[in-house]
Amino acid sequence: MKPIELAEQVDIEFEAIQLTTDEIASLRQDVSGRETTVRELAATGLFLASLYNGKPFSRVFKCLTPGNGS
Repeated sequence: MKPIELAEQVDIEFEAIQLTTDEIASLRQDVSGRETTVRELAATGLFLASLYNGKPFSRVFKCLTPGNGS
């Protein structure tokens, strides 16, 4: 892999991580000051697991989106 290709791949990964952490922050803000629902807890778990597994949710979600050609 050429250095420029590596840099582009790193940028893509950072963007995917940022989108996922933005979703976690948004969810955290949405539930502040009240009890969370089972769905909100599950969503939080999915976002966190995707970060720990190295597959940011935004990338996984693109694969699951209808009409993406996959």
